[in-house]
Amino acid sequence: MVDSAEKNAATQTRSAMTLVKTGFVRLGVLPFLLVISVIVFSFMSDRYLTTNNLMNVARQSTYLTLVAMGQMLALLTGGFDLSVGTMLAVTSVVGALAMSGLYAAFPDLAWLAITGGMLVGFGAGFYRLHQ
Repeated sequence: MVDSAEKNAATQTRSAMTLVKTGFVRLGVLPFLLVISVIVFSFMSDRYLTTNNLMNVARQSTYLTLVAMGQMLALLTGGFDLSVGTMLAVTSVVGALAMSGLYAAFPDLAWLAITGGMLVGFGAGFYRLHQ
């Protein structure tokens, strides 16, 4: 009776290890590192898994998500564009300068500065496309 219980435990351990190895091969290392980091950081801080912190992380990662989606589109079409970060920086600086310049004269026209930054981004992308 003891031998069969030990065999069942050993079989379950082997099957769990096989499942982990198969998952690691199929998914890669990043999901495992993500789970490990969430566990470690949640033990390190009481505020890590709070709603406020998760909303803050989601809010701050929106820009990076948009850039990653644009880069994914470039990769799907067979290209590899390294200027994505540069375009983001240029449009951010132009938008910020336009906002600071317009704020003194027209505080309610922030949308105009945002549109100006977007137009600079579109123009630079169009120029880059036809170069």
